[in-house]
This record gives sequence, C-alpha cells and structure tokens, in this order.
Amino acid sequence: MKTILCTGDSHTWGQGAAGVLEGFDPPVQAGELRLTDFRCDSYVNLLRRKVEETTGSFSKEWEAPCLTALFEVEYRTPCACIGIGQQAAMSFTGALMRVEYSRAGSPCRFEVEIDGETSARREEPVASGGNDFHILTMRLPDGTHRASFKVTEGELLLYRIETYGGAFCVINAGVGSCPSFRYRERYFEDYVTAVRPDIVLAEAHTINDWIAGAPPWEYVVNLKTLLEDFRNLGAETILMTVSPIAGEQARGGFDYREYVEASRQAARMAGVRICDANRMMELGLAELEEGQSYAWLFEDDWHPNGRGHAIYAELLFQALCQREVFLPDFRLEKMS
Repeated sequence: MKTILCTGDSHTWGQGAAGVLEGFDPPVQAGELRLTDFRCDSYVNLLRRKVEETTGSFSKEWEAPCLTALFEVEYRTPCACIGIGQQAAMSFTGALMRVEYSRAGSPCRFEVEIDGETSARREEPVASGGNDFHILTMRLPDGTHRASFKVTEGELLLYRIETYGGAFCVINAGVGSCPSFRYRERYFEDYVTAVRPDIVLAEAHTINDWIAGAPPWEYVVNLKTLLEDFRNLGAETILMTVSPIAGEQARGGFDYREYVEASRQAARMAGVRICDANRMMELGLAELEEGQSYAWLFEDDWHPNGRGHAIYAELLFQALCQREVFLPDFRLEKMS
C-alpha cells in the first residue's frame, strides 16, 4: 500500500469545510489535536474519497462512542476508557492502523497486540492539559487482523481508530494553529515519520507562519527545512500553496502575499513540485465583481469554505494524476 500523507495546519485539519465542527464535545479550541471525522467535506476527505473510488482502496473509522460499545467499557467524554484487565479487541481488514488517544489524569502504560504479537508499547505521563491527544500508527501486512489493547498501568483513553487498506491510503496529518517550524519540532515523529509516507502533500502553513511574526526570509528557511525532512524520509513531496485571505493583509510590517511567494521559493529551493492552489484561487477571485469574493471562497477571513476545500482537493488529485501515481489501469478523471 502506498501512503499519501496530507500535512499542514487548520486548512488540512479541515476548518472551514461544512460540518467539520459539528459533534465535537467539548468544542474545538485553537490548535485542536482531536482528528476530524471522515464524514465532513474537508479537502483531505474529498481527496481520500476520490483516491479510494479510483483505486478500489478503502478506509474505516471507529469513534469513541462506537469503541465504547464495541469494547463494553466506560465512555468518558470524549473517549472510550479502557482500564487494567479489561478485554478490548477488534478485527479489521487493511495494512495500516492509526490510533488516537488522550493522556489521563494518571500515568498510563499500554501495549497493542496485532494477531497475538506486540506491535507497539507506550508509556505516558500525566496529561498536561485538556488538548493532550496523541497518535500511534502501525504499518502491517495487508490482510485481516485482530488488534488487542492491553493496559498495565492507569487507563487508556481512546478517542478514535482509523484503518486503511488497498493500493493507496490518504491520511490527514494536519494540526491547527501550527506554523511550519512548530510542526517540525513537535509533531514530525508521530504524525510523519511513523507513517513512513510514500507521498507527502504538504500544505504550506503560510497563515500561521505569517501570524507567528518571523519575517518571510525566515519562513523560507523553516519551510525548506520541513520539505527537505519529508524528502529525507524517501517521500515524494508536493508543496501546496495556501489560499488567499480576506480582511487585513499586513501584519508585523509584512504583507501576507510575501509569505505566499516565500512558500513558492522554499519549494523551489527544496526541489519539490508546487501545486499552486493560491494562484488558482486568486484567478477565480479576479473574475468576481466587488462584494462577491467573500461568499465565493471564505468561511472566515483565514479559512476557505467548502468551495475552497473542493479546489484544494481537485488540484491535489490532478497533481497526483500528472505524476502517474496511480496504476495505468485505474480510470483517472476530474473530481465532480
């Protein structure tokens, strides 16, 4: 199975797409680490659906209420709670399992067995706050598997499980409110290295680097380093430029458009291809009469709406097609 990893900030996470904020209890916060579900129309979900439709691949999600019923354990908002000695096992088909869990109010030690063999162990200290969620990824032989979660200290709070099978998978590794340098420092190992991606579709974090206040030339260096880290893992990397923004364009003495151009420069310096979504969106906005642009593209000043997410997804799918990523016998067509 080839793994297509979508990295970035809240745009990748899904903010702005219809339905993305529904159902979160407690409500989302800046830098939210709980993953979004597969149902909303974020660009990663749209892209995943098209890739799966094209290649016959498949994915499945288990959210905490479902896991609570499956394992017959306590539900403690927003997680299924597995304690010491409780039986928690499930069967699934695929070649990759991704588990998101929260740290509890006491230290936790647990392991995951796949088909009777220990696949992963984690020792976790006490949670540092409410937004303390972590991801565990396991690559497996393709087939049907049985996973068991065994807690030896404390309790394991499971938020969601994702499984993927077939020729390709598309994984969401977006973290909201996260500039490029923070993504590399805090999230790279668990969100990227553990996946061992074949392809990285890297959304450029531009808005958050602009907000962070480092000048554009520092952003070039930070983003270039991140892109090179992707390539050093052996992943083919495509940089996607970030949408235009509405409202004030200047911050800290620098114009947002300078950062967009800096992202293009970083991609050229790192030797990666560019999927220039910003340029395509700017062309679309240029065709509109004054007063129409906000409703056409924006959910709020800094996030694209459903149309913006659809543009992201369409351009990324076409970029994959142009690279002949999919096998020749798969039918390639534009997303509807």
